[in-house]
Parts: sequence; structure tokens; C-alpha cells
Amino acid sequence: MSLCPDGVVDETKSRLFACWCDNARAVYASPSAEHGACLTHACACRVPHVDLDVSGLPCVDNSRINIKRMYEQGGTGPLFAVWARRLRAYGIPMAILENDFKTEILNGLLGDAYNIYPLQVKTDDVGHSGVSRSRLYIILASKQCQQIMDPGQLYSSVAERNRGRFSTQPKDYIIADEFEAGGICDVPGVRGKTFRPNEPSLAYLLNQREQEAVAKLDDMYRERFREVSRQNWNLVYFLGDDPSWTASWSAVGHRIPTFRTNCGTGKFWLPAAQRWLTGHGHALTTEGAPESSDEEEQAYSLKFTDAGWELKDNEKGMTTLLPGRATGGADDWVLGQEKKDSRQHELLCF
Repeated sequence: MSLCPDGVVDETKSRLFACWCDNARAVYASPSAEHGACLTHACACRVPHVDLDVSGLPCVDNSRINIKRMYEQGGTGPLFAVWARRLRAYGIPMAILENDFKTEILNGLLGDAYNIYPLQVKTDDVGHSGVSRSRLYIILASKQCQQIMDPGQLYSSVAERNRGRFSTQPKDYIIADEFEAGGICDVPGVRGKTFRPNEPSLAYLLNQREQEAVAKLDDMYRERFREVSRQNWNLVYFLGDDPSWTASWSAVGHRIPTFRTNCGTGKFWLPAAQRWLTGHGHALTTEGAPESSDEEEQAYSLKFTDAGWELKDNEKGMTTLLPGRATGGADDWVLGQEKKDSRQHELLCF
């Protein structure tokens, strides 16, 4: 079916002013797409039946960071009606929607056929109390199905048990060594700087804007909390935002700021550790179950030799000489400049 069937939006006007009710009626009145292009059979195949639909629809018009958000009246509004129409047309027994969409709108679309359970999910529920990433999941169960337990009650019982067993702090995610934090991500090469493996602080790798942001946030922290920022190991700055506009830090909520679309370039700086969170050693850790590795041997170890950096697989006992060139000892070693596409370098990066 079409996202916006003919007649839904007056092309002479902005689509933002199209009435949501008219959009929904037009979508519900449009025929269902019973066949679709199939890459496997290279022809139009019938849409298969599914028992569970898991969808994450666009959140542009519902996001709190969008000051021009229009909710269901926005350009992505009709897509929710299309999604609801599909559930109803194909009789899908159960669905999970991840989106901060108005539950009253969903009740109007599907309330007669589905029981709707909104779940406010927080990272605390799986033990990650040191990060911030709240989400709304909406579970829909067909009224024709027999339910053995309320999803909200089940989730609450599991979350309560997890919170009682696991609880992290921002400092728990400082697990990458200096080599990974400063070298693997190619930051030195991209920024035209030389990686210094014996330098305890990675502040020299920050660009001018980031250094100014750190200085501004340090001043704000000292003025508000009457202590030096380097004394707080749970303090994290997000350098992707302008501190003069907003302070994105863990100083108040004691959590790593929420990962957003600009966190790919904006760094999460830890003043006490004088480094940033990395996608390999830090950020990905916040996406899994908390665990302790205090008694586990490190899988790899790294040391600098006359020939360069040597990586050792502690389990297999094998060593690999990393590509690069030395211009004056360990402090001036530049990783991967000679053979960036080598197999060893790819192994580290990915």
C-alpha cells in the first residue's frame, strides 16, 4: 500500500498541515499489498504470514530534541497508520513497537483488536545504571490470543531482579588501554598528530574546539560542585555539544549522556582518566550485560620492541608485529601508516 494514498495530502499545501484523521482513514481504506517484489525468486511473491512483528518506526516527529516536531501530524505520521493497517489486515497475533508514539493514537487505531501495553525501559533494568538510554516499547497482543501473564508485570519482575544484582557507574566503562583509546580509531592520523604510547593523557589529540569545550565544562563543574573535575572518576563530558548552550555531562545524573546521532564524531571525555570512550573498548560495553573480568586473563597484551609494537594472543601464545613506522622511539610510533589495509590492522579495527 502507498505511504500516502492519493487524496491524503493536498500537494498545493504543506504536508505538515494534513489532518491525521484524514490520513488514517485514507490508509485504512486503501487496499492491502498482498504481493511484493521477491529477490529470492525474482518475481512478485505473496507477503508471508508472521506471528510477531518487531518494528522501530521513524521518531523524527516524536523526538524531544526536534523543536519542530509535529507528532502524528508530521510527515512520518501516515507510516504509523500503514503499520497498524498491516497488523489488522494480516491478523498478526503480536507486535512490538519501539517509538515514543502517543498510546492514545494507537488505541484509536488498534484498541478494538489488540491489548496495548506501553513499557518504559531504562538501562537500570539490565544493570547499566551508569548510562542513560531510556526507551518506550509498546507491546500489542491480539485479543483473540490467550495471555498467560501481563507483559508489564513480567518485565517489572525481571527488571527488579536485575537491578538487585547489577549496578554500574560511568567509571566501570573505562576498560580500553591507551593504545586502543588513541591509536586504533586512527585519530592521530586523521588529525595529523603523532600517537604517543607513553603519554598518560590523550588531551593532546583533542582539536581546538574540543579543548575549549573541556576547559569550559571544567570551569562550570568547579564553580557548581567546588571541586576539580579530575577528582571525579564518574564524570563524563560529551564534547559533541556546545557547553555555552547545554552541558551534556554525568555530573548531575551520574550517567554517561545518551548516545545520539552525533556521537560518531563527538567524543565522551573523562577528565579523571584523560581519555575518551571508544567504540571498541567502552561504548559497546554499555550495550551488553554487565560482567566482571577482574579474575580473567586479558585475551591480548601489547608491548613496544625495537621492531615496533608487538601484539600477543595470550591464549594461543602467538605474536604479531603490527605495521607502522618509528621516527624516534615508542613515543613517536605511528600505527598502521605504511599498511593500513593489512590483515593485522583490520583485525584490530573490526
